[in-house]
Amino acid sequence: MGFAERLKYLREEKGVTQKEVAKSCDITTTCICNLENGLRNPTGSTLLALANFFNVSTDYLIGRTDDLGAVLPSQRPAMPVLNENEMHLIALYRSMNEPQKIRFFAFGEGITSASDKKYMS
Repeated sequence: MGFAERLKYLREEKGVTQKEVAKSCDITTTCICNLENGLRNPTGSTLLALANFFNVSTDYLIGRTDDLGAVLPSQRPAMPVLNENEMHLIALYRSMNEPQKIRFFAFGEGITSASDKKYMS
């Protein structure tokens, strides 16, 4: 996962908009959009501001390590590493409207409870 993907992932995990990140990091929304789309690379000061905002290391942001390397790790819960299927499910879920999300959960709960009963016999 490269810088653009990591930036977008962190922003979505934190549940903030590009505008909120841009305002907090003192850069433009267009800059965040371009960074997330891989159209430009961050300057050193932008990279540092983003690392501080997301409480991760600059090495994590630029893909040198998969360790988040938070500045204050004791204050940040560990983020699980997601595989491709899990990331795909999250992307699908985020694209759903509320009625679809309700059906999605009902379907998932139905599958897991049915499979649990199957293996409990």
